[in-house]
Amino acid sequence: MSGSWTASAPHERDVASTIRRLEGRLARERAARAEAERIAESGLRTLYEQQRRLRTVHTITTLASQGIVLSELLTRALEAVREHTGWSLGFVHFLPGTVAVDYSLRTHLSGCSHTHPLACDRLYDVLAEESGAAAQTWLAALEEEEHTASVPTLQWASEAGLPLLLSIPMKVGEYVVGYVGFFVPTTHIDAELLEIVRHTAAILSQAYERHAAQQALQQSEEQYRSIFDHASDAIFILEGGSGRFIKCNGAYGSFLGYSVDELLTMSILDVSDLTLGELQGVEDRIRRDKSADLGERMHRHRSGHYIPFEVSASHVALGGSELFVIVARDVSERKRYEEGLIEAKERAESFSRLQGQFLSNMSHEFRTPLAGILGCAEVLATEVSSDLHEFVAMIDESGRRLMQTLQGVLDLSDLENEVDRAAPSMHRLRSVAHGAVRRHFAAAVAKGLRLDLDAPSASGDVAVYTDERLLSRILDHLIHNAIRFTPSGTVRLRVDVSEGEACLSVIDTGVGIHEAFLVNAFEPFTQEDTQHARQHEGAGIGLALVQRTAQVLGARVTVQSVVGEGSAFTVCLPTNRPPHFESTTHV
Repeated sequence: MSGSWTASAPHERDVASTIRRLEGRLARERAARAEAERIAESGLRTLYEQQRRLRTVHTITTLASQGIVLSELLTRALEAVREHTGWSLGFVHFLPGTVAVDYSLRTHLSGCSHTHPLACDRLYDVLAEESGAAAQTWLAALEEEEHTASVPTLQWASEAGLPLLLSIPMKVGEYVVGYVGFFVPTTHIDAELLEIVRHTAAILSQAYERHAAQQALQQSEEQYRSIFDHASDAIFILEGGSGRFIKCNGAYGSFLGYSVDELLTMSILDVSDLTLGELQGVEDRIRRDKSADLGERMHRHRSGHYIPFEVSASHVALGGSELFVIVARDVSERKRYEEGLIEAKERAESFSRLQGQFLSNMSHEFRTPLAGILGCAEVLATEVSSDLHEFVAMIDESGRRLMQTLQGVLDLSDLENEVDRAAPSMHRLRSVAHGAVRRHFAAAVAKGLRLDLDAPSASGDVAVYTDERLLSRILDHLIHNAIRFTPSGTVRLRVDVSEGEACLSVIDTGVGIHEAFLVNAFEPFTQEDTQHARQHEGAGIGLALVQRTAQVLGARVTVQSVVGEGSAFTVCLPTNRPPHFESTTHV
């Protein structure tokens, strides 16, 4: 008994040790199995959450790719995030002035009793109902921020007494256009949930950008359609090669007497004077230059008569199609107006020719008896007694005045042809001016006036390219007028030369001209004194002749005058000699 007990005690201790070891191993295996199960469960949970996150992002991405309207996309995107996160309230808020978003879409809510888009002025009250009155404070601050301002921090929102407010900016390029926000019931946000909101903000930013582009495109299309349909000019689009009408506006149909639908079954060859070969040539020209002014083209009205159009065209390659955009303006009224102008011009020219012929005939009829009267007066002056000389002198003076007036009228009538009869050459101003003074010297002395020539060597030796006969006519009229309107004092002819031009000035100390009359001084048959008992006689054609003659010579005439002090008429001619002219200078 004693030996048997002694032998089993160590054995029992070994068994107990073995059992303890087995139990420890089993515990460790159980712990390992539990850890493995925990790890597997965590992995599965993580995989599940990742799959849910990917499903949520995929749902929002799919919604954005379906082309649904922006308001519906905002609602469904916010609902998808709320369903994934369990958050009670979310919103999308567009900043004021955002392009292509109307006022009703400014703020979009999800998760509250208000399920439709709300205007901004109602947003604060709604958020106050759902999340506490302090929400109004935060969104008021958000409304005042600039587009590129940073979003208030989560710490700031917590200090304002709000549930945790998560707000992610929506950006287009570098510009913030709005925010995606959620009121979160915890102070901790999982990184993956934050990533979902960021993805949502990015997707909605892209959706907004597409929406803005579509709005701009739609607006552009509406503007184009309005311009196309309501333009007063004809606008139509032709198919390349065939000339078939692809599109045309109502104005073109009205011009030709067709409806738009009728024109769309026709080609340009049916309503114009073009042949197929000519059409191909025109298309080649437009294709080469991209756009072309085709000038005047005739288009046939439904009734058969032709209408003139001024046509411009441009070439458009659209995919595999070749189109030509045509703008045509009806110029029928302008053509009739131009034809009326041409007819009026021809009548005026015919009248001018008849007037010239009449004056030429009358010139002969007047000159012949006037020459006889003046001749008889000259004979009588030597034959009659002295007490009759006064009457003979009166006859001679009246006849010469009538002859001078007749000559002035004829000169004015002939001025239109003076350019053809002009004989320009180089002439020294001193020589021309000296001749003019010499011709009028006796008349000035007879009236008790001084007639001076002021032509310094530096100025008088300058030569100009002009017609001496016409220039002398100008000086004769100006000096004659100066003597006639100067009761006493001096008449002076001055020669001046400046850079590029030479000037001849007739200066008197006469009665002068009122400033109000100066604008009409060069009009034919006008005089400042129009009373029957005026002091100075004349037909009022002298200064008109001066102006018209100066225009023929390419000269300019100016006048300065002060009533009671005198007048100064200046004629300026260019001194540049034409390079092609070769002749001897007249001295």
